[in-house]
Amino acid sequence: LRKDVPLDPWGKPYVYKTPGEKGGDFDLVSYGKDGQPGGTGENADITNH
Repeated sequence: LRKDVPLDPWGKPYVYKTPGEKGGDFDLVSYGKDGQPGGTGENADITNH
């Protein structure tokens, strides 16, 4: 069954990066509330590592 990928907590799509930045096969990233790389607080990036 194919299901839609959920959005991040701010309603934006997650970013899939391959290969991962720290030696993994991939990274999943939310760019935070502003949707831009970097930032602090609610605008900080959230990753799987």
